[in-house]
Amino acid sequence: SASKSVIVYTAPPATITGASAICAGGSATLTSSAGASYKWSTTATTAGITVTPAATTTYTVTVTYGNGCTRTASATVNVTPTPTIAISGTTTLCQGQSTTLSASGGGSYQWSTTANIASITVSPTATQTYTVTVTGVGGCTAALPVTVTVLPKPDLSVSPPASICTGQSLDLASLSLTDANNTGATVTYHDNTPATPVNELTGTTVSPGTSTTYYVLATAPGGCTDEAAIPVTVMQDELTARCKDITVELNPSGEYQLLPAEVDDGSAFNCGSVNLTVNPDFYTCDHKGENTYVLIASASNGATATCTGMVTVKDTPARLIGAAYGPPFGRLYALNADGSGFVRTHTFDGPTGL
Repeated sequence: SASKSVIVYTAPPATITGASAICAGGSATLTSSAGASYKWSTTATTAGITVTPAATTTYTVTVTYGNGCTRTASATVNVTPTPTIAISGTTTLCQGQSTTLSASGGGSYQWSTTANIASITVSPTATQTYTVTVTGVGGCTAALPVTVTVLPKPDLSVSPPASICTGQSLDLASLSLTDANNTGATVTYHDNTPATPVNELTGTTVSPGTSTTYYVLATAPGGCTDEAAIPVTVMQDELTARCKDITVELNPSGEYQLLPAEVDDGSAFNCGSVNLTVNPDFYTCDHKGENTYVLIASASNGATATCTGMVTVKDTPARLIGAAYGPPFGRLYALNADGSGFVRTHTFDGPTGL
């Protein structure tokens, strides 16, 4: 009988190389080799494939060699979930405030501030975004940003200093308020601090019996506030008469009308106007020398105060002194300017004149 030869072809086992573990969202490249053609379970027909599985997945490749033989191989790509990050903390601040941001969900933390701890305290001067990168199981990482919004805060000042007299009233709203940050804040007035709706004044006009501090609260549109104190000094009525000594000269008629302003040395009434009178206020030759006067200060509230001073009256150099027999015969004298004596200025020799 005739014999036949049977040729038996052999093929090496199919193999797959590549990453067997990735983090969620990552990719793995799987590669087979030595075949003439390939058929993957993904339907790809190339020697290598790149896959991005959402969960752990097994991939199979069928390798066909040049002699027609086929082999199969499988590889499992394990997917490790990335950390689930949570960030807690206040994310809306007023200027000048701080907040603590705390991250959770991993084993280690790295903030965009360079801090490598779970919690950071920040004091941004303007709205700012911070990012934390968290490393979890298998070295997988995730990042999460958080934005801290900074709202404008009023910067309030009050002027001028407020003072009133006993029995007077003050409208707090008449004082000048300045917001250095121009936030467009609304204001309320209060009789205590911290300013709250409970201690808000029902009106802006106050009449304290003693020196008192009130408070003004400025609230910006975003809700940020600033508070300023308004000290109101209640002054006790104080009327003072102040005198000074003066020297006056009689006019050529031998008279002098003394005015209160001439002897006033700063008389004042701290709570209103003051009217001054002086007594005596009229002087003649009979008053030459030192004379005591009284200055009377009268306040607008009816109160009075007095002080005394000295008026020294001198004769005028311009007033002429003649001999007993007088013109048209005689001599004409003038008083020295310093009051020390007289000097003859003219002599009358008769009806013809000087």
